[in-house]
Amino acid sequence: IKDFPRNDTLVSLFAQIKALGWRIAVCSNSIRETVKHALLAIGVMPYVDVFVSNEDVSRPKPHPEMYWRAMTLMDTVPTNTVIVEDSEVGRAGATASGAHLHAIRDADDLDPHAVLNVLEAVTSTIAAPAAVKMKGLNVVIPMAGAGSRFASQGYALPKPLIDVNGQPMIKVVTENLGVDANFIYICQREHYTRYNLGLVLNLISPGCKIVLTDGMTEGAACTVLLAREHIDNDAPLLMANSDQFVEWSPAEAMRVFQGPNVDAGIITFPADHPKWSYARLGPDGHVAEVAEKHVISEHATVGIYYWARGRDFVANADQMIAKNVRVNNEFYVCPVFNEAIENGAKVKIHEAQRMWGIGT
Repeated sequence: IKDFPRNDTLVSLFAQIKALGWRIAVCSNSIRETVKHALLAIGVMPYVDVFVSNEDVSRPKPHPEMYWRAMTLMDTVPTNTVIVEDSEVGRAGATASGAHLHAIRDADDLDPHAVLNVLEAVTSTIAAPAAVKMKGLNVVIPMAGAGSRFASQGYALPKPLIDVNGQPMIKVVTENLGVDANFIYICQREHYTRYNLGLVLNLISPGCKIVLTDGMTEGAACTVLLAREHIDNDAPLLMANSDQFVEWSPAEAMRVFQGPNVDAGIITFPADHPKWSYARLGPDGHVAEVAEKHVISEHATVGIYYWARGRDFVANADQMIAKNVRVNNEFYVCPVFNEAIENGAKVKIHEAQRMWGIGT
């Protein structure tokens, strides 16, 4: 198996599939070690999210169990899955699985363009999940940073308008939140005027509120507080960074955060790098402490924060600022939870599947 030839055509195809946002699983009736060595030799292992061998199931092909296991591991369903198969038993199992089948005669019959066309056709049939309707929820997205790293690399537009897969970054971020709510954007007055952000943001979130600022604040917490008149009330509040993409379930997160005796919530993901902020859980399962740019647990925050009452964030942020609690000389949003916890608040976490920073 060590002499299995590298397949540059397959490597290129896998790379293109990943670039389109698809995840890749390999299902084989071979034993696990053989599958692993074959994928490494061919050169496609870096692009494979999951591989399933005959040792991972009780019934190999032509039974569909192998495909169902791969779908389960990738948290997807047959209608959102395309299976490329060249064997008779494989095609039978793929058909029985309920997924879309792209049948080929053998490996030499693999046409990358045909595969990509099938993926495009299936993508067009996959409806985007409906936004979760959250009556009364205020969503604040601060987008008033300097964006100096992008400017230094020659980008002419401000960071929120930089192209991400054909759309402005702020549109990608807003739609990724997946909630139908009252959106409040905080942006630089200069950007608002020069780039017609009033029109742009209302096309993204019709009827949204826009808060303008002149120059930089002393940190993200100060920036959010510029929207005080809209959030210092009993309505629930969601805050999100303007430069991230998160695989998460807003409906499930809201179910957890709106449970009994929950005052606030933090979306997290597993990590161990000190560039993130972190939440440490206590014995009761609630957040006992948060820390900015310091690893205190495996629960890194993605930058999406929930408060059952917006006024609680305002009061605790004011308290943090009055105590001059800074990190790197800035007032961050996450440490506000420490003030709330000190005041008796119950804070829960909900883990996202994955997170990507698209602003760095």
